[in-house]
Amino acid sequence: MQELSHQKLSTSSQSPVAVGAIGGSGTRVVASIVQSIGYFIGKELNQSYDNMLFSRIFKRTEILDLPEEKFSRLVEDFSRDMTHHMSVEKAIRWGWKEPNTHIVVDRLRKVLPTLKYIHVIRNGLDMAHSENQNQPRLWGSHVLGGRKQSIITPRYSLKYWCAVHRRVMRISEEKSNHGRFLIIKYEHLCASPQTTIGEICNFLSYDVSRKELEELSLIVSPPASIGRWRKAGTDIFDREDVDYAASLGFEVV
Repeated sequence: MQELSHQKLSTSSQSPVAVGAIGGSGTRVVASIVQSIGYFIGKELNQSYDNMLFSRIFKRTEILDLPEEKFSRLVEDFSRDMTHHMSVEKAIRWGWKEPNTHIVVDRLRKVLPTLKYIHVIRNGLDMAHSENQNQPRLWGSHVLGGRKQSIITPRYSLKYWCAVHRRVMRISEEKSNHGRFLIIKYEHLCASPQTTIGEICNFLSYDVSRKELEELSLIVSPPASIGRWRKAGTDIFDREDVDYAASLGFEVV
């Protein structure tokens, strides 16, 4: 599939794609799909397909206060490294997957105006019970204010989820970002993989065949953790946060 995929992609190597989310939302499967249709997503990846170069450069709280000039220089250095290795791998498009991308996606778009961003969103009530609470632990005090939390409770985790997605939604609705953001629900990807994968391919201007859709859909394997929030119910959360999750179309009852 890889060689055929390269032929179907536009030759514009200046249109990278980034995949982000709150950690544990299903970005690994999306990264696998993107890679399968011909994107180079990094030379150094961990088991979750995170681009470790991006992590080392941008996954740190100091990045929030970095002046625009220095931030731009980091983005340019990262882009230069990625396009170099893309050429070595004989790919014609590049991108990366790193959940924390959403933290700086607005600034990235200014430096990389052709950047396309895929944000994966999973029911915040489920995410509140995830073992992966690295993001609210790292960014929570910056996103929500207050003191840094060493212990992340489900209630705090959902508050972080709500704040992150209010921000992502607001950024995606800015005029300059129209056509550059794709927000997909992990639950929809699991329930209707071919439909959601088709949306991803369309967003990336990839001409996918029915046979390829069938093959790509095999990458998707719904986890047993979907709906795990039901065991604890919703009383442990603030009502306004549950209501926000419901407003985005997620099951909360």
